[in-house]
Amino acid sequence: KVLLEMVTATELQEKRKRYYSDIVIRNCEGEYIVIELKYKTKKSTYGDIELLHHGANDLGRFDYLWDLHRIQLLKNHDNGRYRFNSSLQRFVAGYAIMLTNDERYWTVSRRSLQNQRPLYYDFCIGNGDEIPSGTVLKWKDSENCVRGTCRDCSLTFEKSYRMEWRDYYFSNDLDSKFDLDFKYLILNV
Repeated sequence: KVLLEMVTATELQEKRKRYYSDIVIRNCEGEYIVIELKYKTKKSTYGDIELLHHGANDLGRFDYLWDLHRIQLLKNHDNGRYRFNSSLQRFVAGYAIMLTNDERYWTVSRRSLQNQRPLYYDFCIGNGDEIPSGTVLKWKDSENCVRGTCRDCSLTFEKSYRMEWRDYYFSNDLDSKFDLDFKYLILNV
């Protein structure tokens, strides 16, 4: 059974704070796979197709890693802090996927920002970037634009991740008509 935008967990302390998952694939034994999707574009035109400029790459990077963090939460099934959807019995796998034509996601890396260290430095997901297990990712300055929002938190991962962006190929009809430069990133929890 495939479910879209499913509530997968609710915080016990803040009962109104629910966590949704984009796609949940569940079998009759309650085993499930979670897939989180991000689609970020820069303004582009491909024939009759016009893509919007999403911008705010710093927030897009954080949001992608937040999805990964939530999948980790589901995997750990921490009953002390969360109430989990009762139809989900056993976590099998989780994937965070980003598809984008905005090269800043894959070209801007920690290595390229070593001297600047912008607010979002810890949340870089450029090609080749790594997040070692146990590393706390946080905004550089606590007095930034995310203060007091749902993004005002740090993230820690139990597993190490390496960002490896890959070319995304559309159907041959679309590829042959337009120069499409999309890449995707998939991380498995």
